[in-house]
Amino acid sequence: MSIELFMHFSQNFSKYFNSADESNVIIRVGKDNSIKNFKAHSLILKAQCPYFNAGLSSEWAKKEGDNIIFDKPNIEPEVFEVILKYLYTGTVTSIESQSPSFIIQLLCAADELILPEMISYVEDQFLLYHSTYLNENFTEIINVTFRHELWKKLQEFCLDQICPNPSIIFMSSNFLSCSKTILSGLLQRDDLVMKEIEIWDNLLKWGINQEPSIGEYHEGKMISEIVDKWSDREFESLKGRLKHCIPFIRFNDISPEDFFVKIRPLKKIFPEDIYEEILWKYVNPKNVIFVNEREKEIQQQQKQQQEEEENLIHNSREFENVNKESSSTPYLINYVNSLQPSRPPPIDSFIINLKHAALILSWVDRLPQPYRLASIPYQFKLLLRSTRDGFTAAEFHKKCDNYDKTVMVLRVKGTKEILGGYNPLNWNGSGYKSTSESFIFSFEGTNGGKSLKNGYKLSRVRSNQVDNAIYSYANCGPQWGGNDLRAWGSFNADCCQCVHYRYEEAIRNNPDLFSAEEFEVFQLVKKF
Repeated sequence: MSIELFMHFSQNFSKYFNSADESNVIIRVGKDNSIKNFKAHSLILKAQCPYFNAGLSSEWAKKEGDNIIFDKPNIEPEVFEVILKYLYTGTVTSIESQSPSFIIQLLCAADELILPEMISYVEDQFLLYHSTYLNENFTEIINVTFRHELWKKLQEFCLDQICPNPSIIFMSSNFLSCSKTILSGLLQRDDLVMKEIEIWDNLLKWGINQEPSIGEYHEGKMISEIVDKWSDREFESLKGRLKHCIPFIRFNDISPEDFFVKIRPLKKIFPEDIYEEILWKYVNPKNVIFVNEREKEIQQQQKQQQEEEENLIHNSREFENVNKESSSTPYLINYVNSLQPSRPPPIDSFIINLKHAALILSWVDRLPQPYRLASIPYQFKLLLRSTRDGFTAAEFHKKCDNYDKTVMVLRVKGTKEILGGYNPLNWNGSGYKSTSESFIFSFEGTNGGKSLKNGYKLSRVRSNQVDNAIYSYANCGPQWGGNDLRAWGSFNADCCQCVHYRYEEAIRNNPDLFSAEEFEVFQLVKKF
């Protein structure tokens, strides 16, 4: 009932959008020959928009007769009309019919007017209906996105694209012009697939090369060659640029050797507490306990109490033994727990990456959108890798038979296509098995043109074929539907095939036999 009342009141409220009755604000929007006047009601504008709440109460606004005059020359009239309608009705003009450039203008205007709920909705629609544009114009999108703090979902989208493929940023010719906001956002992600020392090297490259006069850092050049010539001014300059990034480096994953060569010479740019923690991490003596301030206070109180008790018995024969024990009391090292934990390891695969994994898992759980890379709820436990364990059906059954919830992936020799399937059951026994949750899939290969929509194809078992969804036999490898995706004999010797039969779609147009150059099987294990 409350929802119906809300909708009824909202409809009444929206009547004022197309009515000038009792309006007392004129907003002049646009510039030159594209200026348009919009009549509005100050009470509605101030209630619905923080920007107007402040602006209409300040010197920005001026009065002409009975009307408040407000100028917005930096917004296009067509864009402002959408925003004004939102302020009156709570609705946004259908985004799918708008051009990407118009949507970006709309987001910029909504950001300026401080409308986070509208921005969130428009971002969702932008991602849903214009994903191709976002991917094809990624450099432009990431640059404009991180200039606007409220564009949280587009920022997340950009970081999701970069984390499994960090070369997008770090190998880009525009890397040095990358904003510190982008770098800081990347470093905070647990799913950034890159060695930590390489992240550190790139951070130094970005930080030092912002100021060419202090030196040029690049691969193959020792950092000590640069900083040995620095004064305190240069260290302070670099410290200022990197202060929002250094706390997010996972120093636990950097070797002592790399620390000595690439970090120690830059001690002056570190906050003292972080550097001390890094040092103790590498020294790690057995008689040191790391405690924070509260823990340290408790430990010191206990130690003081112990010393007082020892003083009371200092004349007894027990004193000597107590004294020996107290002499081995651990040192207490104060810390603020500032070091970030290690990043979770990426998926252990020679075929698929985290982006593939997130998509496959969304199919397993029947989600409309892929999991975020940082929120994947499963581990991919490697059971079989054919280049390590062998390409035979016997080896497959030896290593995989007793496991359910398995994902098989293979890479086709020559075309580099990625084919695979999910089986919620185990591979034991002989004959067909029934399930409605299995599926097969394909990803485009690196050789040849793009032939699959969105770069992949998903095919679930037909509803009338669930009793024949999975086929298991000792002399065969994994088989879905008997023919839709199957492997037998030696998987790397033309013993694989895809023939459309019991699943909804063919995942490969070519029914001929092919060889797998790599073949892997994983069990999906829930993280929590």
